[in-house]
Amino acid sequence: MHIEDGILSPQAWGTWYAISAVFMVPGIKEIKRRAKENLYYKPFLAMMGVAVFVISCMHIPVPVTGSCSHPCGTALAAIVVGPWATGVISAIVLFFQAIFLGHGGITTIGANTFSMGISAGILGY
Repeated sequence: MHIEDGILSPQAWGTWYAISAVFMVPGIKEIKRRAKENLYYKPFLAMMGVAVFVISCMHIPVPVTGSCSHPCGTALAAIVVGPWATGVISAIVLFFQAIFLGHGGITTIGANTFSMGISAGILGY
């Protein structure tokens, strides 16, 4: 589910940005640490982000409702790169989806990141 702009009040989306930031800080620290240990980690992480983006672009029609759904890919990313880095990947993917595909919005990236990236990453791991 992508929450669109205008659905949440400024207090709500500010709260979701803050909650997501709490989980993003360890993710960024982990990415920096692992990038120092392995020079191939950042390109690998970028490829994982592309995989999450492509997987989430595959729409599956829901016959009765006339709408569609799509897989998320964040659980797979959590298995491969860990739950903390997955939160960062999902925030970047959701930003590109909001800008280029119109899925979600800029003000709701915090809520969307938590619902689709952080929680799915932790549960998928």
